[in-house]
Amino acid sequence: MSAPRCLRLLFGGRQGAGKTCLASALAGQPLVWSPGRGPKPAQASWKRAGMAFTALELPGFGVEGQGEPRRQELQAGALAGADLLVLAAPAPEEAWGLEAGWLAGALAAAPGFPVLVCATRIDLLGSPRDWEPEALERELACGRPASPKAKAVAAWARRLEDALAVAVPSFRPERFCLTAAGDGTPAFGASFGMDRLRRLVCQSLPEAVQHRARLALALDSEELRPKAEKIIWTASVSAAAASLAPVPAVDAAMVATVQAGMIVAIAGLYGCVLSRKTALAMLAPAAGALGLRVALASALKFLPGIGHAASGAIGAAVAGPMTMAVGYAFLDFFARAEFSPSPAEVRQAFAEKFREARARQGELLARARDRAGDGGKPKARDRNGVPS
Repeated sequence: MSAPRCLRLLFGGRQGAGKTCLASALAGQPLVWSPGRGPKPAQASWKRAGMAFTALELPGFGVEGQGEPRRQELQAGALAGADLLVLAAPAPEEAWGLEAGWLAGALAAAPGFPVLVCATRIDLLGSPRDWEPEALERELACGRPASPKAKAVAAWARRLEDALAVAVPSFRPERFCLTAAGDGTPAFGASFGMDRLRRLVCQSLPEAVQHRARLALALDSEELRPKAEKIIWTASVSAAAASLAPVPAVDAAMVATVQAGMIVAIAGLYGCVLSRKTALAMLAPAAGALGLRVALASALKFLPGIGHAASGAIGAAVAGPMTMAVGYAFLDFFARAEFSPSPAEVRQAFAEKFREARARQGELLARARDRAGDGGKPKARDRNGVPS
C-alpha cells in the first residue's frame, strides 16, 4: 500500500508568539528547522506512526517596524501546498490588530482555506506561580472558572475571540484553541490544550487523511484498542476450538481462515481495508514459525491409538496462543499506522508476542472446550478452573 502524502502545517504569528514551541508540542518532540529565505517559510519535518508531517513557519510579522503582515508571505504560504494555516496569538498581548490583519489577509488570499487560531502562552496570564494545567482544564471545561488564574485566562480568551470575530466575520469561533506549549520540564512547564489542538488539526485536514492523521497524532488509541483486543480474544478461542475438530486437515485451514478474518477486522478498525487474500499473505511469516506444529497435530488424527481428543488438545494448545500472538503483533503495527510490515518485522513481533500468549494457553483451551461442549453450554469446572 502506498504511503499518504506528507501533511504540511503552516504556522504564522508575530515575533515571539511561540510558533516554534507550538509546532514542537504538536509533534511531541523537538524539531530541527531549516531556515527560510525571503518569503519562503522555515521548515521542519517529522514522521510518526508511518505518517510524514512538515511544519512551515512564516517570519514573525511586526518585525522592524512592520505594521502589517506582508501579503507575499501569505501568498507564499498558500502556494506552499499547505493543508492548514495556524495563527499563534500570544498572551498577554491585547493589541490584536496584527493578528486580525493576518487572519483577514489569509482568508482573502485563500478563501475557504482551513485556519486555526491558537491562543498561546496562556500560562503567563495571572500569576505564573498558579499554573496548574489540570485544574485549569477542569474549571474551563465546566464553564465556571473559579480560581484567579482560570478567570484571567477565560477573560483574556473571550476578549481575543470577540476581537477576531469583529475584525474577521468569516472566522469560525470553533476553530479557536487555548494552548501553552510547554514540554513538561521545569524550564518550560507543562503543556495545555494539545489534545484539543490535535483534534482540531485532524478535523481541518482533507477527509481522505483524517483517520490516519488521528492515529499519527495518538488520538483514538484508548477507544480502538479495547475493541481490537476483543476481536483477538474471540478469534483465539475460535482457532483453539477449530483445532479440537475431529476431522483431520480441516482444522489447519479453519485456523488460517480465522486468523485472516481477525487481521482484516483489526485493520478495519484503524482505517485500512484489507482483503482476505492480502491478510493471508501477511500471515505467512508468522505461520511459517509454528505452522508445522499445527499440521503435526492435525496429522496425528490419522494415526490409530492417538485419539482425536489428544491430537485436538495438542493443536488447540498451539492454535489459540498462535492466533493471539498474531493478533497482538498486527495490532501494534496497525496502531502505528504501519499497514505493510516486512516479513522480518512480522516474524520478530510474532516471536515476542507468542512468548506472552503462551501464558494464556490453559485459559484459551478451557474456553475452546466450553465452546465445543454440548450446545455450546459451558461444562462444569474443577477447583482449578478446568472443565471436568
